[in-house]
Amino acid sequence: MRTRTALRAMYFLGALLIAAAVPALAADLPAPDAFLEQMTGRWKVTGTYNGHPAKHNFKAEWSIQNNYLRFRDVSEEENAKELEEFEVIAYIGYDAAKARYVCAWLDNSGTIDPEAIVAVTPRVGDTLPFVFKTPKGNLHSTFAYDAKTAKWNWTMEMEKDGALQPIAKLHLNKGRN
Repeated sequence: MRTRTALRAMYFLGALLIAAAVPALAADLPAPDAFLEQMTGRWKVTGTYNGHPAKHNFKAEWSIQNNYLRFRDVSEEENAKELEEFEVIAYIGYDAAKARYVCAWLDNSGTIDPEAIVAVTPRVGDTLPFVFKTPKGNLHSTFAYDAKTAKWNWTMEMEKDGALQPIAKLHLNKGRN
């Protein structure tokens, strides 16, 4: 009987220690980057992708102890022969020591070259102009925040022979998806 009571007391004490430690651990998490914080949540994405009307579902949330904003964007378009379905999962983090943003980008293009999936950029006003060096050319993926409307615009362009060719012009509007 004493053993059972002692075990219960140890379990209770252990539970109390864990409960006391959880707020302390949470307090040690870094504060999310204020600029990226404006991208969190669920968004309906509209615009054009490869010259066709686009509708996507976009969700952004903090991950890895508030160090990275993870987003997932998936197209809703029907899979027609000329229209490729689009899906991307990306992580964006802020490197305060170098005042720059880092983005790791994984999509359904099949590219796994490290230079093609990681880009670094300083914040330029309210934009993040990432440039990914892909085998097909430099992919410019720019996120621009409009503080007046609390909306994001997202453009993607492929650089070929020094000229930018549009791929996507998208608008993120808060909404359920």
